[in-house]
Amino acid sequence: KLHSNLFAGPHGASSKSLFPWIAKYEAEGRDYVDTNEFRVLCLRLVQTIAVFLEDAQDKEKVEVFLYKLGHRHIGYLPGNLPADCFDDLREAVHNGLNDRINSLHHLTTEDRERAMHVIWDDTVAYIFHFIQEGFYDALKGFDRF
Repeated sequence: KLHSNLFAGPHGASSKSLFPWIAKYEAEGRDYVDTNEFRVLCLRLVQTIAVFLEDAQDKEKVEVFLYKLGHRHIGYLPGNLPADCFDDLREAVHNGLNDRINSLHHLTTEDRERAMHVIWDDTVAYIFHFIQEGFYDALKGFDRF
């Protein structure tokens, strides 16, 4: 479901432009969702969230991890990437997580609301803030850690 928010949602074209392999598969008439590249992309996103959740008590460790992750993205993302692309990705991830939480019917409505608006809002914003900061600092040749 996350992929539909990320690549088919309102910011789909912007998000797809960051992953040239998607256009290649679409030009071949193949569904990129069935590819190893897509599975790896999803796995990395889940791993990033897991690291955040696992180490949330160690704020400095999490910030360094996310910042350095942003630094490494200069090898993948275009240097002229507008900041609103990060906003689009953040919103797509956030909406995808909210859709998933809404599908968990064993949770009460109150628990789902709390998970979406108290936990995930802050978590997704925090993750993307440090990745974005690391990315733009790397473009300037700066590393604050």
